[in-house]
Amino acid sequence: MSELATSGANIHLDQLTLSERRASVRRVCKREVLSRRRGATRNAAWLASVRNISETGLGLLIYCNFAPGSILSIEPLSRRSTRTLLARVVHVSQEGDGWIHGCELANQLTEREVADWL
Repeated sequence: MSELATSGANIHLDQLTLSERRASVRRVCKREVLSRRRGATRNAAWLASVRNISETGLGLLIYCNFAPGSILSIEPLSRRSTRTLLARVVHVSQEGDGWIHGCELANQLTEREVADWL
């Protein structure tokens, strides 16, 4: 079990919440996208919403449950200067009729790229 020493106290890493372990801060985002498994055709895409985003990951609401480990292509619907992202699903939790997918990005975003998604 990994430990982190802080202020004279040892904290086990498995006791930290997901948000406490994130390498970068997620920002609230409400952006509609098309999401699909890597390699799937555009016809196999699901409408989704990016709920939050950071340089290293994002939270995606989809009305389809992709398993952890799935690789997703995330394509913005608007014509703004954002590029299609590739992400790996890390965790999934149900929210209403949909599923929140916590994803790790394949390529880190710059601060400017994150701002373009907001």
